[in-house]
Amino acid sequence: RDLLAEDQQGEGPAGQLPARSTTLKKNMCLPSLLLVASLGESLQSFDRRLFGGGALSSLALAPWSARGLAPPTQRVTLELVSPTAEPLRLEMDLFGSEAPASVEAFLQFARGELKARCADMDDTELAPSRLRSTRRKLEFQCLDNQGAGVEMEGSSVWRVVTDYRIDVGRVASRFASREAPEFPEEFNDLRHRKGAVSVRRGGKSFEFTVAPADNPTLDKEDLVVIGQVTDASMAALDELNATPSKKATFGFNVPPLGSQIARACEYSSPDASCAQFKPLRKLTVNRVNIKDLPSPPS
Repeated sequence: RDLLAEDQQGEGPAGQLPARSTTLKKNMCLPSLLLVASLGESLQSFDRRLFGGGALSSLALAPWSARGLAPPTQRVTLELVSPTAEPLRLEMDLFGSEAPASVEAFLQFARGELKARCADMDDTELAPSRLRSTRRKLEFQCLDNQGAGVEMEGSSVWRVVTDYRIDVGRVASRFASREAPEFPEEFNDLRHRKGAVSVRRGGKSFEFTVAPADNPTLDKEDLVVIGQVTDASMAALDELNATPSKKATFGFNVPPLGSQIARACEYSSPDASCAQFKPLRKLTVNRVNIKDLPSPPS
């Protein structure tokens, strides 16, 4: 505090420290920043005046480096809306260095730029006529829009298994007959702790999973963790986890992402378990925001 008072006696524009403060900047560590700020000045104000706002960014990145991880590269924020509840804001930090191909595919989906071909629809005569008609309609709709990228906006939360998993990204009907693209399989040491965000390893699925609680069982599934829900959004995650859903009818059967059984239920579907754990109120991704995060200081 005495050093600061001494520095503030120098000349310079109001609210700024003189040039000799560079010595203080070099010798002052983040714990000192926290201590000095506690003497009466807000941390944000002190950081801006002394460090140009850079120290807090370093502090925010510190937990990742302390865990031996590269810092997050992007922050994706989803606004989830429901007709019967207030919107939920879910922030997720992505680790582009841990799974670059998987993160890039996720970002393309978030931007509405993910290219995906139209699937060949199975039009067997054994299928009910109503089902064949629906499949043909989806196929024609897909061909009419095949130049457009598949987008996360308009997709839905389609499975909530309380304290086990939350699956998001069931694409809107105009993309229902698209085939999710493949990308290189990636592996890392990230685990499904509370808030972990993961995608199917190697692609073949638009959907992604958020762990509402620590879940080592998901580590055994063919998933790769690409991100983490921020601390600021943990309350929203807890609220999402409490969403009522259709309970299992045939035991605890939770098919993996990308499997046939995990697709939306069709008319006269022979598999009565396809709607298990479907939320009882519709939750839709209304808006997606993407922000590049600053690199840590060298």
